[in-house]
Amino acid sequence: TLVEALDQILPGYFDREAAGLIRDIFRENGIEVLTGSVVTRVFEDRGRCIVSLDSGEERTADLLLVATGVRSRIGFLPGSGIDTEEGPDFFDSGKKRIHATLVNAVEQGRIAGMDMAGDEALVPHPGGIAMNTYRFFGHRAFAVGLGGENSGELSPHHLVEKTGPRYRKIVLQGGRLVGASGINDGMDPGIIAELIRRKISLQGLEERFISDPLGTGRVLMSRTWR
Repeated sequence: TLVEALDQILPGYFDREAAGLIRDIFRENGIEVLTGSVVTRVFEDRGRCIVSLDSGEERTADLLLVATGVRSRIGFLPGSGIDTEEGPDFFDSGKKRIHATLVNAVEQGRIAGMDMAGDEALVPHPGGIAMNTYRFFGHRAFAVGLGGENSGELSPHHLVEKTGPRYRKIVLQGGRLVGASGINDGMDPGIIAELIRRKISLQGLEERFISDPLGTGRVLMSRTWR
């Protein structure tokens, strides 16, 4: 049983339609998904875990996993002069949020290392980009950039394609890619992330990219790396 306090799963990465497809796959594999439900109490009864919900229902479990977010370990930093808490967002530098993924950690570490080494090629961190990939029950899902349910107002220039257990969403703004997500789709999340981070122009190539994001993305990135 999966208990989610919000009215959909994974709102930071997927819109309601994509989240609904992921939920259905979980349910087809015997996982009960309860959205809009809050755990009010957890206690033990004869060696088993009992979970009480705000609906008045209870669930019995052999194992309880609690996932309520990510918090950085910064206990060694007080007095260091280093700014902490949430970092800047790639799409809105005035907006602060945590992007707790390995990709963003590696990028921040690279910049910190360049700064400590006095590397002349150092540029400021452009801000974090929401991204994640998931594999579940033989399926694959990924999301990069804008496009989740709580990402705010988006440009109307976007594509959503849904066929069976396959889903693709591409979001373009101002001639640039700002977000993409997919379920069992052939897009490359790494290329998508780099196209967004490098602000590669897609003007004149929008339709080509929408019809073949993998091939077009590879061509664009090969030109950029030369």
